[in-house]
Amino acid sequence: MAILINDSAGNNQQLAHALKMALPQHEFYIWSQQDNIEAIAEHIHYAILWEHPHGDLLRYKQLKAVLSLGAGVDHLSNDPDFDALMARNIALVRMHNPALVNDMADYALYWALHFMRQFPQMNKAQNNASWQMPPLQTADDYPIGIIGMGAIGRAIGKKLQAHDFPVSGLVRDKHKTPDAEILALYGNAPYQQLYDMSEWQDFLQQHRIFINLLPDHRATDNMLDAEAFDAMPKDAIMINIARGNSVDIDALLQALDSEQLAYAVLDVFKDEPLPADSALWHHPQIYITPHIAGREHLPVMVKNLVDNIKRMENG
Repeated sequence: MAILINDSAGNNQQLAHALKMALPQHEFYIWSQQDNIEAIAEHIHYAILWEHPHGDLLRYKQLKAVLSLGAGVDHLSNDPDFDALMARNIALVRMHNPALVNDMADYALYWALHFMRQFPQMNKAQNNASWQMPPLQTADDYPIGIIGMGAIGRAIGKKLQAHDFPVSGLVRDKHKTPDAEILALYGNAPYQQLYDMSEWQDFLQQHRIFINLLPDHRATDNMLDAEAFDAMPKDAIMINIARGNSVDIDALLQALDSEQLAYAVLDVFKDEPLPADSALWHHPQIYITPHIAGREHLPVMVKNLVDNIKRMENG
């Protein structure tokens, strides 16, 4: 029984070695190292993937499951062959990594505190050798809207609430995500108010910081566009730690230049690595990090993958 590995953003050799130590009875093949993929295709029962090339998976006729190396599966569901793959009753397994989720919650909290405590203004004052004490602001002055209330959104909401930020969440349809279900899962709701897409404009008008967690999907392309930025309060702040496709970069730059938005924090981009000639690098109101809001911890990731494979093997 063989397992295919293709992590387009990670160290495949390191991952394969760690998995081989835990599952010595299995053969492991790194996709990028195969000169003749057809020669091994009929032996592949599991595929461990991140950003795998579309159109490849249907060739593995014995495939039982695809295990995503991230919490999201949009890199798989965007494949034109996805429906045909699912019609074969192939299991689709998300990566559940509490350490990664906690990292993303910490990232969101850091930036919320960064702006609430007005560190950008004090940095400018320092550069001018100017002793300026900014006016006092509290978390109540920075209501936060989380766009997407999946597991990561809920973890972020709970951490922000623990630091007294008013938090609201946006879901596609709140009638399919009832408060009772959230309460049963999490003990208390990780938001003060829940909105859905029928209340999009109202949601945008009511918050000062927006944390984007939208998946990469045709329906979310450029969802944060000029119209959305115009609906936000003046001097709003946008933090994107999800996928790059949902933010219209030209509209974002225009909103920042016109001071409709005060700042943007960007951890993800349509094209990664971000090209050196991108205007985003040198914009004074943009903070860039290289897709590190949440990073996979190898021991946790390997344990998760091994446990899932053993569970499927044992029925």
